[in-house]
Amino acid sequence: MKDKTRKEHRNRHMHMVNFWKEDYVEYFEQGTYLLTDEQKADPTKYYFKNDRDLHYQGLNVKMVIAHCSNKKIKANGKLISPSDLSKYGDAIKWGATTAGEVLPTEFHVEFESFIASYKKEYSEAKKEGKVDEKAADPINAGLFALILQWAVASLNIFVWVYALLMWHLMARSISISSLGLHNIKHGSGGDSLAFKFDNSKMDQSGEFVQEKNCYANPKEAVLCLYLALGCWISIKSEEFETRETLFEKSNTKKGTAAQNFCRQLSALVKKHAAAAGKFLRLSRFHAHGIRKGSGTHASSATTVPPQFTSVAARGEWSMGKILDIYFQFAMGGDYYLGRLLTLIPPEDKLFDSLPPHWKNQEDPTVAEALKLTFGKALTSHQGTAHDPTGTLCFLLASMVHHSSWLLEQVEKEPKHPFSNIPLLHNPDLLKELKEKHLTLEPTEDMKAPSGVPPFVKHNRLLDNCHQLLVLNGEAVSKLRDDIKVAVADAVDEKVAAEGGVNGAILAEQMEKLKTDMREMVGEILRSPANNAAAVLQCDQSEQVDSTIRIPEPTQFSYTNKGTTRATCIPPTFEFPSETTRFEGWRKWLCGQTFVYEGCTWQLPPFRHLKGIHVTLKNRSILHNEWKPIFNKMMEAPGLVEQIPEQVTDDFVHHSFELATQFLKERYTYIFKQPQDILSGYALGTWSKKIKRSEVEKYGTEGDKQNLPPPTALNKKRTQKESS
Repeated sequence: MKDKTRKEHRNRHMHMVNFWKEDYVEYFEQGTYLLTDEQKADPTKYYFKNDRDLHYQGLNVKMVIAHCSNKKIKANGKLISPSDLSKYGDAIKWGATTAGEVLPTEFHVEFESFIASYKKEYSEAKKEGKVDEKAADPINAGLFALILQWAVASLNIFVWVYALLMWHLMARSISISSLGLHNIKHGSGGDSLAFKFDNSKMDQSGEFVQEKNCYANPKEAVLCLYLALGCWISIKSEEFETRETLFEKSNTKKGTAAQNFCRQLSALVKKHAAAAGKFLRLSRFHAHGIRKGSGTHASSATTVPPQFTSVAARGEWSMGKILDIYFQFAMGGDYYLGRLLTLIPPEDKLFDSLPPHWKNQEDPTVAEALKLTFGKALTSHQGTAHDPTGTLCFLLASMVHHSSWLLEQVEKEPKHPFSNIPLLHNPDLLKELKEKHLTLEPTEDMKAPSGVPPFVKHNRLLDNCHQLLVLNGEAVSKLRDDIKVAVADAVDEKVAAEGGVNGAILAEQMEKLKTDMREMVGEILRSPANNAAAVLQCDQSEQVDSTIRIPEPTQFSYTNKGTTRATCIPPTFEFPSETTRFEGWRKWLCGQTFVYEGCTWQLPPFRHLKGIHVTLKNRSILHNEWKPIFNKMMEAPGLVEQIPEQVTDDFVHHSFELATQFLKERYTYIFKQPQDILSGYALGTWSKKIKRSEVEKYGTEGDKQNLPPPTALNKKRTQKESS
C-alpha cells in the first residue's frame, strides 16, 4: 500500500469523526477517542493533524452507513460513485488492522449489503443523468493513429512517444511517468524489446510484475514505438547525463510527466474536436481511453485473439485470486499480443516481419552512429547495471529505416524537433548505414520472428494458393484461345499443303503452353510475396536526393517588405525548436543539412550567419536566442584559436566542455540547478539567464563581480527627479 493511500484512509476517518461530532454527539463520545501526543508523533500511524481515532472493536455499522448516506450526494445534487463510498469501508478495515482490533462481523455483512444496494441506486440514477460520468471511452486504433499524426504535425514529440508507450504497454499514464532505461531490455525472442515496471498498482512490491514484449512497425513510421522512443532519447540525450528516467526530472513531483501528458493530449484533441468526435463522445475523452483502446483492439482485431490471460496480464487487470496465479503462463501469448499492438493487421504480409536490425552490431560505423545519435544517453550509462547500448542499437536501426519519413517531416516543418537529431545531418553516414549495414533479413543474432501464431503462415499459404488458382484460371482461358488459333492455323496449313490436319502440331502447342504455365507457377513461388524485407524495401523508396550540395552566397533569395535579398540560406529554413545548448553548439560550429525542394544542402556554421542572411522572423531568433549564449561561450580562453577548418565530432564535445566550464565560472548561480534540468533548458532560456539584469537580480556576488562595466545600452536607469 502506498503512503498516499494511508493518508487518504486517515482523512476518511476524520470525515466520519467530524460528521458524528455534528450530527451524532452521543456516539461521537462513545465511538471515538482522543489521541495522545505520543500516538500522534508515531510516523507509522499516519495521524498527522488528526486528533481522534475510531474504536474499531464494537464499531456501530449503522453510524458508518449514516455517514455514507449523507456523503453520497454531491454539492451539485448528483450521486458519488459506489467505488468512492466503498473506500470508507476500506479505510475502516485498514484502521482496525493498524490498531490491532477486530471489527464486528455485522460490519462486514451490513456494509457490503449497503454498497450492493447503493450500486443499484446509482445505476438507476445514471439512466436519469443524475451522476457525473467520469469513465473514459476506449480510443480505438483509428483515432489513436490520428492522435499520433496530430502530435507529430504539431511538433509534440512528448505526446507521440508517451501515447505509444501507453498503447503498447496497456499502462496507466502514471505508470509510464516513472519508466527508465533500467526498465527496458532485449526480449528473449530476440526481435522485441521487453519492458518491465518496477511495480504496479496491484503489486507495489513488484514481486509478480511481468515483462511486456513490444515490437517495431517497419511499415508505418508514425506508429513505430522504436522510432518514437529513439527520437525522444536522441533529442533529449543531454538530459540523460545524470538521470536514466525517460520523463521524470530531478526536483519534480512524481507523476508530473503523466499530468503534463494528459493536459497536452486533451489540448491536442480539442484542436481536432470535429475529427475526434466521429470516434467517441468528447465528454468521455481521457488519456485512460488509450489503455482501454489497446485492450479492446487486442481482443477484437482478429477472430483469433491472444489468450485472455495475456491481455489481462499486460493491462494489469485482475481476474480473481485463482486466475491471477496463471498470469505467469501468459507469456507465450504476450509475444503475439505485442505484434497485434503494432497495428499491422494479422493478414498483412508484414505482420511476421523482423524489425530493422544490423548485420553486425559491433561494426565501427554502427558504433559511430550510435555515439553521434544518443550522445550522453549512451556514454553516461555504458557499463552500468542498466547499460542501454543494446536497446539503443535496436532503436537506432528503426530510426535509420524510417529516416526518409523523418526528413520528410523536417522538410514540411523546418523547425521540427526532428531537426535536432544529429544523424539526419550526416547524409553520408546515414546512406552507408542504410545501404551496407541495415537489414530486415534473418541474421545470426536474429534468426526468426517471434510471436507469430501458426494461422499467419496458413493464411500466407492460402493466399499463395489463391494466386495460383487465379493464374490457373487465366492460363486455362488462354489455353482455349490458343487451341482455337492452333487448330485454325494447322487446318489452314494442312489444307494448303496436304489437304488434311496433323495432331502433332496440336500436341506441340499444348506442350508449349504447359511449359509456360510451369514457369509462371514457379515465378509465383519464388516471388517476394513471402519476403517481408523485399516488400518493406520497396516501400522505403528514397524521396530526398541525399547528395550534399554547398550553396553559393547568392544561391537563394527571400523577400522582406518588398525588397528581395540574395542569401545562402533557403527561404523555408527555420531554426529548430526545443534545441538544447549542446545541439545548438554543434550547429554553431558545423552548421546543418537542410532539405529544400527535394535537394540536400549543407548550411554554413551558424556562427557565420548574420541577420541579413535570414528572414525577419529567423533574424529575431538568431539575435535573441542563439547569438547571446554562443557568443558568450566563444569567449572561453583560447577556444576561437582552436577551431579547425574541418570541425570533428570530438572537437564539438571538447570545445563544449571547455565553454561550459567558462560559463560555470562566470554564472555560478545558473549551475546550482540539477544537471538534467539544465540540459533541458532551451537556448532562449540560456540567453535570458546570462543577461546582465538577470545576473544582478539572481547571481552570486562572484557572478556580479565578473560582469563587464555597464555600457550606455545596459546601464541601470534612474528616475529623474521632478523639478
